[in-house]
Order: sequence, then C-alpha cells, then structure tokens
Amino acid sequence: MEEAPAAYKNPVHVIEDIERHGLVTTIATLKPLVTFKKSASRDEREVEQRPARSKRMHEKGRARR
Repeated sequence: MEEAPAAYKNPVHVIEDIERHGLVTTIATLKPLVTFKKSASRDEREVEQRPARSKRMHEKGRARR
C-alpha cells in the first residue's frame, strides 16, 4: 500500500496558523538527526523484483510454499 502525500498537511503551516490565532507559542524548533523507514520483508522484496505475473499464477506459487 502506498501513502498519499497530498493527505498530509505541511506542519509549518499548521503551527503558523495556530500561533496566529493565539492558541500556542513556539518555544523551540527541532530538527531530526536520523530518520528511517521499516524495510520491506523478504516476501515483499521478491514480489518487487519478479516480473509481473497473472494473479492466478501468483496464487499457485504461494500454494507450493
């Protein structure tokens, strides 16, 4: 499943809006030092590397495992 970047708001704009309405006061700004994303499982990597096959062929291959 892929994420939809358009579904996320820019956090800078959100903070600016709530500051403008007097709901918060920024006292610090943080920067991430390291970010990471969970790696794909072995099965997911194999599917990504294989040429596309029909759904029926894919299901047969899973049944043999």
